[in-house]
Amino acid sequence: MFFIDSDDYLLENQILDCLVKAEENCLEVCCMGIRRILPSGKSALYVKPSFRDDKVYSGSWLLLHYYFPSSACAHFFKRDFLLQSGLRFQTKIMHEDVDFQLKLFSYITRFMFCSKEVYVYEYNPNSTDRLMNLEKQKRSLWSRVQISIDLLTFSQNKNVDNQLVLYYNKVSNSQMLPVIIQLWRNRSLDAQFKKGLIEESYKNGLFPIKGQCFSWKSNVLIIFVHFLFFMRLIR
Repeated sequence: MFFIDSDDYLLENQILDCLVKAEENCLEVCCMGIRRILPSGKSALYVKPSFRDDKVYSGSWLLLHYYFPSSACAHFFKRDFLLQSGLRFQTKIMHEDVDFQLKLFSYITRFMFCSKEVYVYEYNPNSTDRLMNLEKQKRSLWSRVQISIDLLTFSQNKNVDNQLVLYYNKVSNSQMLPVIIQLWRNRSLDAQFKKGLIEESYKNGLFPIKGQCFSWKSNVLIIFVHFLFFMRLIR
């Protein structure tokens, strides 16, 4: 089974190769090629993942080697595996497939890439997902906090190994850092919203940010952000 956005579509007669590959290799999840169409109608350059398409991977290995699964539409799934995972999409947030995919990959034991382009994603700059009015900005920030909470909660599952616990902590921190910076810089956001989000983050152990992000620049920025908030508190 797979997911498809209402304004996207599949290329004709392209999915068969990926399905055969999934069946022959008893895959739980397979990643298919995506063609990105620009507003001009031209195809954007397709950057293939830097992983071999003749090798079976585990989801945890991919996460720990910097594969970021993001969109669920780029993958198709064995139905029984998906149901057995017990995972569900969060329904009140933006970026819900990021949260879903990051958790699902901890269960995957058989995953392959298929280089065949199957899915067509039409980039629309006027899409409601891209028109970031003030309420949309608030929802996006709130969603990032909820995803961070959800990933940290999921990482406490006894079936999640220590390496993935550290990974989810880094993802959570990498979600929270831009949230805090936006709360600091964005003067359009009202004080009540900012206070509520900081309190929610503090209550759930997201702020102050504990541990590291994925890049050294972000790790330095964490120190700077903490310093700024400390200076504001003592004024």
